[in-house]
Amino acid sequence: MPTMNDIVDVEITLQSSAVARQGFNSLMLAGKTTSFKQDEPNPWTVGEVRKYEKFADITSDKSILAGGAIYNMAKVAFAQSPAVTQVYVGYLAEDTLSVDDVTNLRASNDNWFGYCSEWNDVSDITLQETELAGVKYGFYLLEDDVSAASPSGYDSFSSYTSLWHTKSTDTARKWVNVGIASRILCLQPGSYTAAFKSLNDVDTSKYSALEEGYLRPDRVDANTPATCAINQYSFVGGRGITWTGVTANVENEGFIDDYIGILYTEARITEDVYSMIASADKITYTKGGVQTLTTAVQARLQQGVSDGFLSGTPAPVVVAPDVVNVAPSLKAGRQLPDIEFYAVTAGSVHTVNIKGSVKI
Repeated sequence: MPTMNDIVDVEITLQSSAVARQGFNSLMLAGKTTSFKQDEPNPWTVGEVRKYEKFADITSDKSILAGGAIYNMAKVAFAQSPAVTQVYVGYLAEDTLSVDDVTNLRASNDNWFGYCSEWNDVSDITLQETELAGVKYGFYLLEDDVSAASPSGYDSFSSYTSLWHTKSTDTARKWVNVGIASRILCLQPGSYTAAFKSLNDVDTSKYSALEEGYLRPDRVDANTPATCAINQYSFVGGRGITWTGVTANVENEGFIDDYIGILYTEARITEDVYSMIASADKITYTKGGVQTLTTAVQARLQQGVSDGFLSGTPAPVVVAPDVVNVAPSLKAGRQLPDIEFYAVTAGSVHTVNIKGSVKI
C-alpha cells in the first residue's frame, strides 16, 4: 500500500542567505521506568504511548508517578499560555537506552511532532537525535553542562534539533525545553520566533559572558559559523526570555521557526497535492493538468506568505515542467518530474542597532 509521500514527493532545501493533516500542535514526552508506577491497575509497558489533553488527565492517571520527571514535564507543558493541545507520554525504556527504543515508540504512535525526553546525558541525546532527525521531528532536549566542551559533542546534529540549557536543580522547574516546545508548537508556523518567549513554571538561568560563549561559540571565520549552539532561558529587562531560538546545527544559521516552517510547508504541499490527485477522476498528463497541480503548490506558498513564514517580496515562484519535453519513459509510467519552486523566508528581527544625534 503506497503512502502519501510515495504519491507526492516533496523536498524543500533551505538555502541560508537568510532564507487527516499531520499535527504540529502536539508534543511527545518520553520517559523511563522511574516515572511510572507499575503497581497500579493500568500499568505501563515499554514502548506504550498514551495521549492527554490537559494536566488533570495526567494527575488522574495514577500509573504516572506524581512528582516524577514525566509528571513534572507534563505540568510545564500544560502550564504555558498558549500551550499545545495534545501531549503524548511514551514509556521509552527501562534503564538503558538503545536506538530500538525510539523506533518502537514511533511504531506505537507517531501522531506527534515535538519531542522531549527525560534521557538527557550526551550519549542519550545523540542516540535519540540520530533516530528522530531522519524522520523530521521537532526535537527539544535539555543540557545541564556548561563547560568549554558543552556544544562540541553535538556538531553533527541536524537542523531539526533544538538544544536548551538550564542551571536549575529544581526537578519540577528545570524543563525549559518542554516549556518552549509547548509554547511555540501550538502556534501557526510562520507566525512566531522561538526567541523572546516567557515561560510559565520554568526557572531562568544566569550566565557569564564566558559561559554564553561556551553555549554559542563565535564564528570560525567571516564565512564559517560555529557548528553547534545551545539556547538558554534568562531574566532580561524584567522578564524571563528564551534566547536565541536557533537549531543545534547552525552551519546554515538556522532558526527553529524557519525549520518548523519548512517542515510545515512540505507537509501541507504533500497533503494538498495528494488530495487533488485522489479527489479527481483524473489529472491529465497535459499542460492543463500540470497547471492544476502547480496552482495547488502556488496557493500553499501564498498561504505561507499570509502566515508570515515566506516573504511576499520577492513572491514565491513555481515552475512547471513542459510536458512536451518529458521523457517518454516517465510519461508511460505516469510519473511527473519535478515541479520546482523558489521562495524566501520572511525572517524575524531579533536585534536592533539604533544611531542618532541630539542637538542642543
